[in-house]
Amino acid sequence: MPHKPGYVPPPSIGHEIGVMFGFIAAMLLSMVLYGVWWQYGNKRSLRKENERIAALRERGLIGEKSGVGYKEEVPAQAAPASELPAGHGVSEVR
Repeated sequence: MPHKPGYVPPPSIGHEIGVMFGFIAAMLLSMVLYGVWWQYGNKRSLRKENERIAALRERGLIGEKSGVGYKEEVPAQAAPASELPAGHGVSEVR
C-alpha cells in the first residue's frame, strides 16, 4: 500500500485569502457608497417635495393646516353612561 501524506495546502493559499478579503472590502465599500447615494437621493427628493408644497401654497391650493396627518381639533363631549344604548361602551359585571 502506498503511503498517503497528510494535508498539504495548495501553493496559492495566500492568493485565495487575498481574493476573499479583497471581495469583502469591495462589498463594504459598495455598501458605504450606496448609503451615501441613498441619503443624497432622499435629501434631493425632500427638497423637491418642499418646493412643490410651497408652490401649491403660493397658488392658494392648500392651506397651512391641511394635508395628510392634519387633524382638526374637535372638542370631545362624552355622553353619560345612562344615555348610551345597551352594550355600547359600558360592560356589565356578571
